[in-house]
Amino acid sequence: MRAHPDHFSVVPACSLDLMEYPAAFRRLTCRACAVLGCALYKERNMRFAVSLMAATVLASTLGLAQATPAAGPYKVLDVVKVGGAGGFDYVYADADGRRLYIPRSGGATSRITVFDLDTLKSVGEVANVSGVHGAVVDPVSGHGFASSKPVVMFDTKTLATIKTIPVDGNPDGILFDPFSKRVLILSHREPNVTVLNAADGSVLGTINLGGAPEQAVSDGKG
Repeated sequence: MRAHPDHFSVVPACSLDLMEYPAAFRRLTCRACAVLGCALYKERNMRFAVSLMAATVLASTLGLAQATPAAGPYKVLDVVKVGGAGGFDYVYADADGRRLYIPRSGGATSRITVFDLDTLKSVGEVANVSGVHGAVVDPVSGHGFASSKPVVMFDTKTLATIKTIPVDGNPDGILFDPFSKRVLILSHREPNVTVLNAADGSVLGTINLGGAPEQAVSDGKG
């Protein structure tokens, strides 16, 4: 009989040299030996030690990987504070016109703030867009549309309102399809989709989807 230095219990003499293992492992092994004997646990304990070391190495490797972000194609070039009252929803970048449209909903202050896409300098606002959620632009006609109620059609050069378009439902998401030259206003309530002609803003029809669409994307084929 002998006692291990890190364990106060007296256990049977053990043929496994536990002093090379951590104290916590020795205490665990001692308790097992005291109940079931060393012969049965010798091989299992060695496998446990190897598994424990492998798990430690794996955890360290994963921690290092998480701490070091992977290099990617994107990076922050500039940061600009938008400021002002109102919430955010869909942000729209017009790659052709080089403008960034940021809808700001908030009662009487609802508007679309517009920035230069290259310099992030403010270029103006589209005012009086009640409950606006998003905006899209038809680069051919130069008309912009806001998913507000009523929908606001505006001039992308002057940002002046051209007309307002009464629609049913509750406008939320919005999509411009360059193939068909149509604007789709999405609503959680029926009608779920209101289709507009981007050239003049006329309502071409509505679609009920039997669900509550949030946003859509065109396949480029109409």
